[in-house]
Amino acid sequence: MTVSLKPFGLGAGLRRWLDGRRRRWGGARYNVYVGLFTFGLLLEAALQLTVRLTIPQEARFQAGNLLLSGAQLQHYILLPLSGALLVTIALIYLHLVRILIVPADVMQLRLKQARSPQTPLQGEAQQEYSREEIDLLVMMARNYQDQLAEARERLQAQQDQGEELAQSLRLQSNKAQALWDASSERILEVDGQGIIIAATPAVADLLAVPRADLVGQPFESAMQLQERGDKEGGEERSPMPGLLNALRSDSGLPRIEQAVLVARNQARSEVSITVLPRSHADGTLSSIVRLDTQQLAGAAAPVSALLDLSSGLPNTQAFRQRLLELIRSAQQFELRHYCALIVITGIRDEDDPSEYVRNNIASAVGRTLRRSLEGVGDVYRIGSASFAMLSARAGIKELEAAMETARALSQLEVARVTSDAGRAVVRYAAVEVDGEAPSLDSVVNAATAKLSTQAMIVGDGFAGEGKGDDEAQRAQWVSEQLGSERLRLISQSVLPTDPASGLQPWLEAFVRIEDSDGHWIEPQHFLKAVERAGEIDRLDTEVLRRILRGYREHPELWSRYAGISVNVSAISLASDRYLRSFSSLLAEYGVEASRLAVEISSTEDPQRLSQAIPGLEALGSLGVKLVIDSCTDTRLLRMARQLRPYMVKLSPELLTAAQLDPLADAELQALLTSAKTLGAAIGAKNVDRKGDAQRFSAMGIRYYQGRGVEAMGPLMT
Repeated sequence: MTVSLKPFGLGAGLRRWLDGRRRRWGGARYNVYVGLFTFGLLLEAALQLTVRLTIPQEARFQAGNLLLSGAQLQHYILLPLSGALLVTIALIYLHLVRILIVPADVMQLRLKQARSPQTPLQGEAQQEYSREEIDLLVMMARNYQDQLAEARERLQAQQDQGEELAQSLRLQSNKAQALWDASSERILEVDGQGIIIAATPAVADLLAVPRADLVGQPFESAMQLQERGDKEGGEERSPMPGLLNALRSDSGLPRIEQAVLVARNQARSEVSITVLPRSHADGTLSSIVRLDTQQLAGAAAPVSALLDLSSGLPNTQAFRQRLLELIRSAQQFELRHYCALIVITGIRDEDDPSEYVRNNIASAVGRTLRRSLEGVGDVYRIGSASFAMLSARAGIKELEAAMETARALSQLEVARVTSDAGRAVVRYAAVEVDGEAPSLDSVVNAATAKLSTQAMIVGDGFAGEGKGDDEAQRAQWVSEQLGSERLRLISQSVLPTDPASGLQPWLEAFVRIEDSDGHWIEPQHFLKAVERAGEIDRLDTEVLRRILRGYREHPELWSRYAGISVNVSAISLASDRYLRSFSSLLAEYGVEASRLAVEISSTEDPQRLSQAIPGLEALGSLGVKLVIDSCTDTRLLRMARQLRPYMVKLSPELLTAAQLDPLADAELQALLTSAKTLGAAIGAKNVDRKGDAQRFSAMGIRYYQGRGVEAMGPLMT
């Protein structure tokens, strides 16, 4: 058995280089060069080893007044000896060049001079060549013969391959042309640059353009398209940009557009345009564009099985097909692709039984993802509140940066869409799709397991002794806990971003209800039911009573904090019963109204907010301060500008998005300017890093709070 060892890595590259030198120099010259180089290395190694072994570095040597260490003596000996060795090798090299290695051009010149017409005459004895010259001539001839034979073989192989390819291309071109000529469908083929490379007679008739004139034209100049207006004479826009994006994309996704086609003879037709990608054996891409005319009455357009109709995004089937293609290409060509999952969580089924809120959120997030991830990857809707993104171009770091931007913008949209329906959270995870991915499900499972928790859902599910599934029973259960010890309070400090500013911190109180298992349930799991049961003002009153009682039990809090704020529903602020209870509680506990602030969320329903304005004015006349919570825009500031809010707490989603998106940053700057115009202090909430204080202070944000600043405040009952 013969074992063949093939060099790899650096050894393979060195071997190829040496083989190339041997062919270029010839065997004799190559052997001289390699031998001389090896001889020099051995001499240098022997010199170094001899000196270092015979002269210890730690020894001391004295010659007269000169005292040298062993290391210094080695240095003084090795330098001149190494120089002498280098000179010796150079002399040997020059001698060998002179005797053995005569370049081919010098040899040819010597031969021409030796056979000049002045020297041998015809009939005289011809000049004899030396043995050295004959050997060199033979060596040169053999090298030239070998090179010529290799070049002939390569040329012949290329010619054979070229003939086969040309014949195959001619055959395929003839077949394709025959199909295009015989087809009665209205079809175009467009290359990746948007140039029409084939057209059927039917599409030429529809466009009223000679077929020969279509081929070679840019798609946008050959097709005059307009989007149908909503009414007669309505504004018409062109769907051409979306079609061009699909034609120039390598995503492999289909696209369907409805449009009005204006032919060259000004005839107008309503058409459905379907763009389907096509991959060629040589790796190039093109697209098949099909035009289907529609009835003027507006017959339903053909629907692709790969599209989600509600969002206009590719669906689960398209996602699976594309992911399988990426897995195969990664395995065949050792490429790396990327897959990301985006999910929206935090909305309970009983809070949204008709899925109305969930669909609104998914629509807003889908639009944001499609816009913010354009050029990075392709977005798919794979569930009612789930999306996926596939990318064959971006690296994992670039992809995660783009995903974080998309998540922040999506979370901002969620904050704007949701009001009292609960707190939805956008989460994502990205994984690599490489040649080791065994299957589609393994990639999806890896992404699911890695789902990020940048924005965590807080709190467990509602227990309520098993009564959480029925809204009326839930409200009844909460009502029963209002006078019991199961109504709990926790708190969190609102600290100044600049400790040297002299500002006193505030304290914000939060309500929790303890269930029978000892879990503290958060308000988003029961507030909606309590509001519908008409008990929300009673709950807000009891929370205020517990806060004032806690302050009376801990009077040191009044000196430590400038005041305390409490979240109040807009419904309660519109309730006379709550306003009367508020005033009576202040009098009962002897608390100055200026030490209290009510927080109202900017995500409240606009109609409720407008109804709450008179109540806020009444509390303001007592001296109670107003804090606008989770602010994402200036809408509530405009509504409440006559109330002169004391503080505006910025939405964490807006703060995150402003770091990643210029448009969100412009919105943030507008909000900061508006708040300062009203004379309101600006705060940041849900801050995860205490180190952000300096950045916030430079932005004009005077307060901040969150788990990264202080996980829990001193007030807890």
